[in-house]
Amino acid sequence: MTNYKITGKQMTSLFYMFWFGTLVLFGSDKDVKQDFWVSILLAAIFMIPMAALYIRLAKLYPEKDLYEMLFAIFGRFFGTVMSLISVFFSLFIGYRVLGSFSLYIKTTALDTTPRNVTSIFFIMVTIAAVTCGAETIARTSNLLIKFVIGFVAIATLICLGSMELGNLKPMMDSDLKMILNSSYKIFIIPWSEAFVCLSFFSKMEQKANIKKILVNAMLLITLTHLVIGLRNVLVLGPSASVYYFSSDAAISTASLGDFFERFEILVGINLVLAGTIKLCVLIYSASLGLSHILRNTEQKFLVVPCTLIILTTSLFDLQKLSDVFDRIPSLVISMTPFEVIFPIIILISAEIRNRKKTKPTADLPGDLPGIVQ
Repeated sequence: MTNYKITGKQMTSLFYMFWFGTLVLFGSDKDVKQDFWVSILLAAIFMIPMAALYIRLAKLYPEKDLYEMLFAIFGRFFGTVMSLISVFFSLFIGYRVLGSFSLYIKTTALDTTPRNVTSIFFIMVTIAAVTCGAETIARTSNLLIKFVIGFVAIATLICLGSMELGNLKPMMDSDLKMILNSSYKIFIIPWSEAFVCLSFFSKMEQKANIKKILVNAMLLITLTHLVIGLRNVLVLGPSASVYYFSSDAAISTASLGDFFERFEILVGINLVLAGTIKLCVLIYSASLGLSHILRNTEQKFLVVPCTLIILTTSLFDLQKLSDVFDRIPSLVISMTPFEVIFPIIILISAEIRNRKKTKPTADLPGDLPGIVQ
């Protein structure tokens, strides 16, 4: 692994690419239809307390990664238990990400290519990146973010001629419960998944401002998601929600003359770029956790086993697109303890331990004023 440090700008890009790696698949919601943009804004608001939690943990345990925090807070035994939970969480998200991306590619582009071919391609690139270390992943994120944002802007500009403002009407037609449910789904998948990004905190520069990093990343990804969501609704109208991949459907309607069309390839490129970074983050986190648990085991030797677990599980469990999208409601419920309750428990325990350390000890009788030593 490299000994370089991650800059604040690189860490901002890492958070952005991690979130975008899943948001690129969620360009609409059948429950709220044209009010999807409201759900996006609410999801970002829901994320603010979680971001504050990450900032507080980084302040309490500077220059420590997620697993070093867990062992410092809970000790060796319970720290191992909590670390195993985090490793499982990273692997669980990882296999769903890989399965979703391979199914997307097979459905939209390479329908005659076996899924295991595209999955192995993702895995090989991921192994190479993770083995090079955290700084390489962050630096690559900082490079790729420019392409991702650029492709989103190009795709949106191309669709301007197909947009109709009337597609946003009737505004706020969905009831509050539906909007809240939709926003909570976005909050869980993928906003709160960023908890695993704490694994990179020990590799950041000391001068890096985690508050600034998170604020900038959240603002940028919220703006990007709003642009994508509004673009899809303005082009397709409420019917955008009937598509699994509404971004592809929206962009496929655009063309420049009679020669330039099929711009949905831009969505596929963004998915490959951001999806690869997200897989790198998840496998890095899982292998780092196992190296802490096993002790004296180099992280790079655990990268391949983690990727093989993700690969085999994704190919076995996720056979078709319905396996991905139909499970989202139950997935939101099952992931809430990992993404919300689990981090809160960690923060509360950290605060308790920190107060015990800083609590002043009672003065001994020999220290009382007027008593000669």
